[in-house]
Amino acid sequence: MKLNDIQQLALDLYNGEVIPSESYSNAREAEDRLRDMLNAKIAECKDFYDVKEKQYQIFRLVSQLVEIPVERLLRETFDPFADYQNVDYNELAEYEIDDDRLYDCSIVARDNNNLQRQRILGKKLRLDGFEIGLAVYDHFANFLAGKINFSKFIDKVERTIEERVTKEVGRTFTAAYGTAHTNLKVSGTVDESKLLELCEKVGKDSVIYGTRIALNKVPGLQAYDPDNKDKRDNGYVKLFNGHKCVVVENVYDEESDTWAFESKKLYIVPDGVKPIKIAMEGAPLVLEDTTGNKLDASISFQMKQRIQVGAIKTKKHGLYEISE
Repeated sequence: MKLNDIQQLALDLYNGEVIPSESYSNAREAEDRLRDMLNAKIAECKDFYDVKEKQYQIFRLVSQLVEIPVERLLRETFDPFADYQNVDYNELAEYEIDDDRLYDCSIVARDNNNLQRQRILGKKLRLDGFEIGLAVYDHFANFLAGKINFSKFIDKVERTIEERVTKEVGRTFTAAYGTAHTNLKVSGTVDESKLLELCEKVGKDSVIYGTRIALNKVPGLQAYDPDNKDKRDNGYVKLFNGHKCVVVENVYDEESDTWAFESKKLYIVPDGVKPIKIAMEGAPLVLEDTTGNKLDASISFQMKQRIQVGAIKTKKHGLYEISE
């Protein structure tokens, strides 16, 4: 079975769309086939030296298994307000900017994971990146032992990546849009006329960005059934007096009692601009976990993935700070 076939099988299992073949007739058999293939590779390791010789073949398989689901997660999760692309490992993503006079940007720096401000020169924004490290061996071992299915293994990897990237996206977005000109800033309870005026100041087709909690405060037309349905189904109206409302995904950190995105702010940005730029740098890199002293011949590993994040800051944008 070629590596691209392995990828397709992994993706089909994750999507629950396994097509029967000569090797398997349903999802359970396909999962067993994948597990058997990986276990067979591990079973070839007769001693510690075999482990060292073959471990990176196994690591390559693991990287192939998680690459497509992770890439799809990033693309779909942030699609409403972010542009996404894949780049080669150690390559910095670039985005063409229509008019560099309109924008500044913030990027997450590769070396120290701190935000850096820069002017966009030559109508191109070049991103920088940061590294996510995941301890995935225990989850993978449970999959091989048949204790969890492949979809759950991938879910654990995805949730960790999504949470970390969402935090960095929130930090970058807030650095770019967390303040606004005095004349483009409103504070208080969400008032329909004040919000509409703020949107019109930014532009007649401006877009309202916010968390689901923040957008829930945006009023709809009480007697207008589509607005009521939006509130029931999504928790917010999708259109406010002609202005699109776009939800940004959020994550909560119970240890610090903080959200990735502030839930009491509405950000008004000109239409046609996706304020966040994201790139996944190469495939996930699976490496030996060298922490601790393992005296047996077990294989333990961690996964690393480089992610690049940047924010385009428009010269003209609005901010509505919500108070109860």
